[in-house]
Amino acid sequence: MKRISLTLFISLITICLQAESFTDSLAIRLREADSIFLTNNLALLSQRYNISAEKAMIIQAKLWPNPLLHVEQVLYNPGRKEWLAINNYGQQMIQIQQMILLAGKRNKRINMQTIQSEMAEYEFYDLLRTLHYQLHSTFYEVYYLQQSAAMYQTEIGNLTKTVKLYEEQYLIRNIPLKEIVRLKAFLFTLEGEYKEVLNRIYNVQAELHLLLSLTSKPYIIPTLDIDYLSKIQVSGLNPVVLEDSALTNRADLHLMEANTRYAQNNLALQRALAYPDLNAGAVWDRGANYIPNYYGLTLEVSLPAFNRNQGNIKAAKYQTDAANTDLEYYTLNVETDVNSAYLQLLEAEKLFRQYELGFNKEFDQLIDGIIINYEKRNISLLEFIDFYESYKNHVVLYNRLSGERMKAIENINYTTGSSFFILD
Repeated sequence: MKRISLTLFISLITICLQAESFTDSLAIRLREADSIFLTNNLALLSQRYNISAEKAMIIQAKLWPNPLLHVEQVLYNPGRKEWLAINNYGQQMIQIQQMILLAGKRNKRINMQTIQSEMAEYEFYDLLRTLHYQLHSTFYEVYYLQQSAAMYQTEIGNLTKTVKLYEEQYLIRNIPLKEIVRLKAFLFTLEGEYKEVLNRIYNVQAELHLLLSLTSKPYIIPTLDIDYLSKIQVSGLNPVVLEDSALTNRADLHLMEANTRYAQNNLALQRALAYPDLNAGAVWDRGANYIPNYYGLTLEVSLPAFNRNQGNIKAAKYQTDAANTDLEYYTLNVETDVNSAYLQLLEAEKLFRQYELGFNKEFDQLIDGIIINYEKRNISLLEFIDFYESYKNHVVLYNRLSGERMKAIENINYTTGSSFFILD
């Protein structure tokens, strides 16, 4: 809002100095906040580790089963009364076996793990999209709350001076006591509302600290180019283009598509598991066979007489159907989100534009004159308080509408998964 910039700046600094729970202050632009967020945010860092873990599991899925080594040694030869006879009269056997996966089970497991790795990346980008929206929304909320707080700070200061002046006039019987009481009551109301705004600022500051992972807990003073933001035009948006962008770029939708592919691959794997695997190997037997130093080939396979993985195959079919249904529902939900965000932006833009910025300037120019005229007794107490109340409501409403407009703009970027508005 285009108030007297020096007055607002001094008020903001005063608010910062009053925030005793904060160690220092940090004036920051939105782009700088984005940079800190991408570097520091702990939730993003944790999700990056998950991506690395899932990629490591692809390596694991590619590994073949380990071969099995079987060694047999005679413990006691009663004929020769020998223990552990490692000679021509003792028995030794060595057998080695390797499991050979059939029906493409290994490749199917690799495909499933690859999809899981993709899903971890989509989860990361969806988390990034969500936290990015929260960061920007919180950033704007702090800014406009601080603008309202600065207005309260300035006007409480002006009204306090007026009350003191009138108390002096009351002592010499120039004004009645009821007028001072009414002024003090109005001042008390402003101070109460001001404290509520400050409490809200402190709560939102905590959200910013968490998003930015700032350990020093500074009092953040957002810096915005209000002239640039007020010139943003939304009339050129095409809802069809917005919807297509969401269907193409939304990471959460890609996650649902990957989940469908995962279910399909799981069904293929369960069908493959109905086929038994083959254990192939070789055996050497020194003295327990029909000839000494027996060499043999071993083949082992389970017979699928009872368990052909029927239950898992049936469950995988239902899971695939459920995944396809979930994808269809989620796609519809994405389209609905985009349409809702578009309509909300149009409404927020309409309300913002209807609130004439020129009217803002007129209020700013009139407020000092109103104080002077009241002190000169040119206007009544009721007129003075009525104007002050109108001015306060006007500023608070303007800041609220401005903040809601910026959140609606950010919501377009959020629901489409794209940067239709580049904000700084």
